[in-house]
Amino acid sequence: MYRYFKPSYYGLEGFIDAYGYSDIVGAKEALLAQRDGLTGVKLAGEVRKFPFTAKEVFYSAVGSQVFPAHKLYEQKEFNTTLRSSVIRKGNFVWDDMGTHKVSFHDDPEGFFEITWFPHMEGRCKYEMDSRGFPSPTNAYSGLIACDPFDHKETVANKKSDAAASGFKSFDINNPTNSNCFFLDYVGRRPDPDLFYEDMIMAGVFFGMKIFCENQKPGLLNHMNRRGYKNYIHMTQQSDYTKSTSKKYVEGVSMSGNLVRQQAINGLISYIHKYVGKISKQVQKDEFGWPDRKLRDDLYGNCPFESQIEDWMKFDANNWTVYDQTVASMIAILGVTPVRKNKRSNKNKSVNLSLGSLMKTYKI
Repeated sequence: MYRYFKPSYYGLEGFIDAYGYSDIVGAKEALLAQRDGLTGVKLAGEVRKFPFTAKEVFYSAVGSQVFPAHKLYEQKEFNTTLRSSVIRKGNFVWDDMGTHKVSFHDDPEGFFEITWFPHMEGRCKYEMDSRGFPSPTNAYSGLIACDPFDHKETVANKKSDAAASGFKSFDINNPTNSNCFFLDYVGRRPDPDLFYEDMIMAGVFFGMKIFCENQKPGLLNHMNRRGYKNYIHMTQQSDYTKSTSKKYVEGVSMSGNLVRQQAINGLISYIHKYVGKISKQVQKDEFGWPDRKLRDDLYGNCPFESQIEDWMKFDANNWTVYDQTVASMIAILGVTPVRKNKRSNKNKSVNLSLGSLMKTYKI
């Protein structure tokens, strides 16, 4: 049995030249422009009417379309041009726990998908602190964010996997291969301890810290027991809450409305700028490129298809099953500097009496 599918940008009316050839680039841009700004049922209808892939023929309006769909579609379309070797799949394995050495082994059934590896001399880098515990030395180059699970059994039959997203911090000298996700992990180990070890090994291999949702403390407790406290990304209580406390805590709680809104807005902003086709304005403002270096064909570095699919389906009113999206949002929180509003005294009324400004003397 054979199946034949032809993308809608082939033979699109208005984009066929005098010789019958399709203007594929122009047709794509026109169809993406039609999708731009649409959400929910309207977007689903437009996608099914003018599909780019066979999968889009059956596209349905799932979730609340929180993130800009046209940017995600641009990225998905660009990813079809990438070589399959861009992503390596496998697992990490301890080579020597005593010297904190880890290696990556390719495995088609592995939990990790990775697009970037440090040079050999940059792997498993650490230094010992005054107490004799290892501390990562590549923390400046990025982090690994994690939405964990603690229990072997799910609650109320709701499937929730563990998920992690590795993110490389922006490098002005290499902007197109930084400020991007380089690691994707999703799955549910039969024993939470196996997942905890996966996260420790990833942190050790890349020399990065783990930024973890702390409502499920199993991973944090395990890292502390194993002597990897220095690999835990810390935040101040006042970073993502209304608290004024300067106390540092391990990871971040994603339960409050304030932190959730910050997380969603952060990923929306990231997708607008760096996913799909990257505008010349972003190239100028964010990359610092002069006009002569600006490109019309520059696309984001975001090859993980399951991650993009999760973003497309994400429902802001129900986070439970969107583990990859939550991990992505935590990653963006972790690499985005926290900007705190300084309390202004402009609106405070000050009552001064003449006596408070002049000395008085008894005669």
